[in-house]
Amino acid sequence: MNLEIIIAGCSTIIALSALGASIWQGYIQSRHHKLSVTPHLTIDYDHRKNNDVAVYLRSNGLGPAKLIEYEWLFNGKKFPIRTKQDYLDLLNVLGLGGAGVEFYGPHIGGYIEPGFNCFLVRFSNSADTENHKEITSSLYKAGIYLKYESIYGEVRSETHMAENV
Repeated sequence: MNLEIIIAGCSTIIALSALGASIWQGYIQSRHHKLSVTPHLTIDYDHRKNNDVAVYLRSNGLGPAKLIEYEWLFNGKKFPIRTKQDYLDLLNVLGLGGAGVEFYGPHIGGYIEPGFNCFLVRFSNSADTENHKEITSSLYKAGIYLKYESIYGEVRSETHMAENV
């Protein structure tokens, strides 16, 4: 065999190997970038006797979550929450209407940053009261549906039911 042909063949093999390694490295790096900004939203229910009854929205993921849908579920019905009146309607259906309730309605289409922690609904001055257990049992009959996406457009949806707490 001619020495030039052998050198050319080896050069081709080395070049193709380098191309394959570059493509694989690009794939791995892309996967890493997506995983390093994966959002994760959770709902926490605080029903400790010494604290006010509350439902919290927490962002435990590594990246921001764009909120697409947020609604409460009760008796097979959906209650999308956009205004204070939506919360009041939901609480009336749950039998929890009245004063002393604070609300937070996350912005649909907005981003929730990593580490975010805020109550969705809190019954102020319910700690160590007679109606603490009543509020808890009524509130825990409802669920919360969240649908959100990462900055890469990967969509996740979860239903959080208090009975699983």
